[in-house]
Amino acid sequence: GPVPVARGPSSGRGYREIDESVAEEQTAVDEPNVGETNPLVIRHLRKQFGGVGGKLAVKDLCLRVNEGECFGFLGTNGAGKSTTFSMLTGATSPSSGDALLHGMSSLTQQNLIRKRVGYCPQHDALQALMTGREMLRMYARIKEVPLAEIEAEVQGLIIDLDLGKFADKPCGTYSGGNKRKLCVGIALVGSPSLVLLDEPSSGMDAASKRFLWSVIKRRTAHCCTVLTTHSMEECEALCQRIG
Repeated sequence: GPVPVARGPSSGRGYREIDESVAEEQTAVDEPNVGETNPLVIRHLRKQFGGVGGKLAVKDLCLRVNEGECFGFLGTNGAGKSTTFSMLTGATSPSSGDALLHGMSSLTQQNLIRKRVGYCPQHDALQALMTGREMLRMYARIKEVPLAEIEAEVQGLIIDLDLGKFADKPCGTYSGGNKRKLCVGIALVGSPSLVLLDEPSSGMDAASKRFLWSVIKRRTAHCCTVLTTHSMEECEALCQRIG
């Protein structure tokens, strides 16, 4: 499973140093007041599918993420990245461990956490017959954006993401790149405390990727962000730390 440090030849760090930073994180997440100083704390998160002897997808993941910080899981498919996100959104229960968002537990306070988390899944979860504007409005209501503010919030995202020409067309007609933009927009609705981006710019051309990264960077300046990616370039554009 992913570990909260830069690793591999590109990082220029020795394995001993990596082991030390993993050990430091594992100790830090158990400090009594860690939830007060770190908005996101992942404590010994573990997920095993199919009971004893089943597939271990995530093994003892420990991580702290600060406000305004972006942490990147860089790695191959099957490394447990999407399973980790699934646990953080409350869609999957961990086998053991917990995650705290502003002191709220992902085990016992899922309903509260869901309203504070924005999630862009790896595969576009869009309703093909709804327009982009309708999708954003729907998520604004789910996130309990005050009714009087919904239109301004939605229009602001449409302008920021350069979706003006397509906002009132069914999202089933969108190009792959515009679908990704809309999915990121949905994750950003309602000023979430935690933004989870699962390969946000996959399948986009280079210019579109750079444009989307600039929007993400600007829009997540005051929240915790965790993203997964195969791209070192994406990590360099967005992340302060990688693992």
